[in-house]
Amino acid sequence: MSYINMDHAGWVESNIAASKRQKPTASDRRKAADRKGWYAAPDQLNPFQRRAFTILGIVGGGIYNAPIGWDGLVWAPRYIICSWRKGFGTFDFSDLTRFVFLCHEARIRGHIGPSGPGLLEVALHERVSLGDMSLRHPSLDEAIAEWRTSFPVNHSVIYSDPVPELAALTTG
Repeated sequence: MSYINMDHAGWVESNIAASKRQKPTASDRRKAADRKGWYAAPDQLNPFQRRAFTILGIVGGGIYNAPIGWDGLVWAPRYIICSWRKGFGTFDFSDLTRFVFLCHEARIRGHIGPSGPGLLEVALHERVSLGDMSLRHPSLDEAIAEWRTSFPVNHSVIYSDPVPELAALTTG
């Protein structure tokens, strides 16, 4: 099943509404004062937040499956920060590749760092197409074009097919 066309942001908004219909506990109020958890969430997501949760939902196999620590999620108009309870990969289980590509397409700065035992911190920050380094973010096409100018086709990191004798050995 593909989660590319799911309304991830709509799911988040419906869960915000459902959570806010419950009476908050003292812990909920403390977290909300720190801009964390469902009670700190806006009633409606802004365009950046909609894109950010779409990214997290696609990478997480559906936003309702995403390994997000919702109670500790930090809410702000131009960024969100959450704990993530699994790793990221590049090809098989290509979560990292999808995360990077989607962040570029959305012009969102994605950051993955340590958060605690078995946890990663995933931060998403809104960016635009022009401006200072702290404001802008390249699209995927712009990032690839810049990458191509930095690494010539004969760079040692660029893969090339092995000689035919070696290729025969790998295919059996």
